[in-house]
Amino acid sequence: MVLDTEGDPVPEGGTGELCIGGPALARGYPGRPGLTAERFVPAPGGGRLYRTGDLARLGPDGAIRFLGRMDGQIKLRGFRIEPGEIEAALRNEAGIRDAVVVLAGQDATARLIAYVTGTADPDRLKQALAHRLPGHMVPQVIMVLDALPLTPAGKLDRKALPAADAPQALPVTLPRDEMEAALLDLWRGLLGRADFGIDDDVFDLGADSILSLQLVSRARRVGLVLTPAQVFEHPRIRDLAAAAARIGGAGATSLPGQGEIIGRALPLTPIQADFFETYPQGPSHWNQSVLLTVDGSIEPERLRDALDALVAAQDALRLRFRTDGEGRWTQAVAPDETAELLRVMTIGDDPADLDRAGEAIQASLDIRSGPLIRAGLFRRPSGDRLLIAIHHLAVDGVSWRILLEDLARSTATRPVLPWSRWVEAQTAYAAGPAVAAELPWWQAALAQAAPAFPAARSGDRRQHDQIFDAALTTRLITQLPRRWRIGVDEVLLAALAASLAAEGSQLLVSLEGHGREEVVEGADLSRTIGWFTTRFPVVVPVREDPGDLLAGVRSALRSVPVKGLNWGWLRHGADPALAAAARALPAPDIGFNYLGRFGEGQAGEGGFGFSREAAGRSVGVETPAGLALDVNAMVVGGRLSVSWRHDTGALAPDRLAVLTEGFAERLAALIDHALANEMRATPQDFDIDIDQDALDDLLAEIDG
Repeated sequence: MVLDTEGDPVPEGGTGELCIGGPALARGYPGRPGLTAERFVPAPGGGRLYRTGDLARLGPDGAIRFLGRMDGQIKLRGFRIEPGEIEAALRNEAGIRDAVVVLAGQDATARLIAYVTGTADPDRLKQALAHRLPGHMVPQVIMVLDALPLTPAGKLDRKALPAADAPQALPVTLPRDEMEAALLDLWRGLLGRADFGIDDDVFDLGADSILSLQLVSRARRVGLVLTPAQVFEHPRIRDLAAAAARIGGAGATSLPGQGEIIGRALPLTPIQADFFETYPQGPSHWNQSVLLTVDGSIEPERLRDALDALVAAQDALRLRFRTDGEGRWTQAVAPDETAELLRVMTIGDDPADLDRAGEAIQASLDIRSGPLIRAGLFRRPSGDRLLIAIHHLAVDGVSWRILLEDLARSTATRPVLPWSRWVEAQTAYAAGPAVAAELPWWQAALAQAAPAFPAARSGDRRQHDQIFDAALTTRLITQLPRRWRIGVDEVLLAALAASLAAEGSQLLVSLEGHGREEVVEGADLSRTIGWFTTRFPVVVPVREDPGDLLAGVRSALRSVPVKGLNWGWLRHGADPALAAAARALPAPDIGFNYLGRFGEGQAGEGGFGFSREAAGRSVGVETPAGLALDVNAMVVGGRLSVSWRHDTGALAPDRLAVLTEGFAERLAALIDHALANEMRATPQDFDIDIDQDALDDLLAEIDG
């Protein structure tokens, strides 16, 4: 079998590790339990497999092609790279007989060098690889040799490979001052590439809304004040630097009274109210968690101090939830956290040991008396693991990026605007006219909508994970946005809609947003941890033509007011008439969420890396019947990962298999179409109040 990094079989055309099994498989390495646990792993569907360490690709006919060894894994700018995957891509190019890829230099001068034999042109090879691989996997230098040097035993002689010339300056516009240099450095770190300058459009290079929030956060670390709106309005660093302000300087705004609100009962935000509406008893085992590998050894006291400082700086991590005299849930910030935040355990290398130890951490949180965060440092013979579990009421995807940055640096940056002040400001905003004025828009948008599945649910919820190769991922997150000015989330949603609904129909979907919209003037949330997520319904038109489909999805998403922020306040606000009217509208039974890009660089700074091993259940309660299908997508380590959670009463496993296969086909077809054709403009591109047909007629008249 060929398995991906999560231990699941790869799809056709996918690459992964070759694993073998069967009745003749050995039991392990005698006297070496650590190595046995590392190489002999559970097989999907039962049994055991041996991890060979060979990189392989699964062909359309089921044949397995050997690509090379995985032992030479290297790390460049925080990304773990398999040279064998790059070498295989090179060998597939016309004119190439053989190839080898090495890492040369250290730290800032580190770069990938490819040595090939054959007749291909290096520049053409780079362009070809850029279409198939993530940017960090494209060699900076490609050298053509008559033959690869070999040892007397016939093996590659790496020491005899010729040295490459020193790196040449990139043909980009370099920064002219300190502010431009700082912003360029920040964007290069976030995008994981250094082949651009101050006059390049960062959204053409793969930036998105979540990376923009991270830029705002990291800019504050170096003394610069930006808003997410400024980042979108000024996609070129030259212009963004002119709009930025220095902390404490002219142009830097803030809300008054920004200190934490300690002890006072505060209302719930809409997403928190959704939680307690679903779970009236308020379960404490309903977490988000991250399991990290640890390079070398980490001192528990250093880690304990970092966690204490983080919780002291972030008031959302000190929340307590209680019911008032009328049984309504409220939240309040505790002045400090007295609970033990780090537990150190010595365990064996058996995966079951890690799972049990993780379960103990996951189940130890308490939303009423605290804590809402706890970490477990697991000492193991084969390498330590660090589990961080946080109750979902206090954290979201953007917050994890802030937390991991602070943890890697062993620092805790106090947010400009605490969570409790944001709750207060949002409650005041929700009582204003903007929220109530939106109700007619939602009524019109959802008037003809209907759920996609029958109402019956079995309660049997299952999950299927789908991982795509690096080549498709690169085209999706870097090349397609540059050509079509379209978000990755919009492309994925278009593929999902086309897979679920018939042409000419529409699909009602529940979407999630990061929720950190600029509706409160001066609110700087760039370093604030909390559950800001918004959830709102969208009706997606399904069209047969790929261009029409993509344009329709873009138009539907970009027409939603304030990116859906006010929908939650309509349903959970203080006005009962508004709430009743919003709740009477059709409710989606399909959920979709794109979580953005996660990579080694987000945890790797402090010697940490992401691990996919099982470490306890994040959620310890049964999920009530609700969504028939919940789809979550993210890019991890340069590869698109899509998780499908479904109720078998609404969507049987065999139907889900057909659905996921169709999704993969439609996604690839949409990418191919978009890269081969010009973008179709939508009314939202021009901010004009006409429909799509009228815009098409207008543009045709102009072109004519």
